[in-house]
Amino acid sequence: MYKMKTVFVTVGTTSFDDLISTISSNKALNFLKECEFERIVIQYGKGQPPNFISSSVLDTDERVVSGVCLEEMKYSAYRFKSSLQEDMKEASLIISHAGAGSVLEGLSMKKDMMVVINSSLMDNHQKELAYAMKRRNHCMCVDRPTDLLLLSTWKEITSFRATHFDGIPWENVAEKIDETMGFLNSSS
Repeated sequence: MYKMKTVFVTVGTTSFDDLISTISSNKALNFLKECEFERIVIQYGKGQPPNFISSSVLDTDERVVSGVCLEEMKYSAYRFKSSLQEDMKEASLIISHAGAGSVLEGLSMKKDMMVVINSSLMDNHQKELAYAMKRRNHCMCVDRPTDLLLLSTWKEITSFRATHFDGIPWENVAEKIDETMGFLNSSS
């Protein structure tokens, strides 16, 4: 059975308009096509919908709008769903904000991930998490959404081979997060 090469973009429960407008720009969509992606699924949270969708058609939180953009690139977009798990499972690549829940869920599915830092957040703990995961080669990371418009970013995406994340043993999750973030010495 043929599986369409899909990228899933998520901003979680907040808004990250810079990420959504960048990834839905013609330049980013062309990079996706050059990397042989055929479908993009965008979860845009509380923010603005992708550039190619009129906000007037999106009147409810769980309404999914689908269509074709940039000639043959298929898309689906929505604000929220009760679970993102199915979209993450179907994706060949996940492009995510750096929220801990989204990052850890995507990595636990052993998916290639590009984590995008939202630098407008104060006390940016997301950056710490993203770079801790990048140092361990679990994901790729960029400091700003506009980095997704650089050829070098897409070269990294096509050549990236992750060290898969084995998940979190939930019985000692706080200790594991502290260890991963470098707050604890792993030998102590």
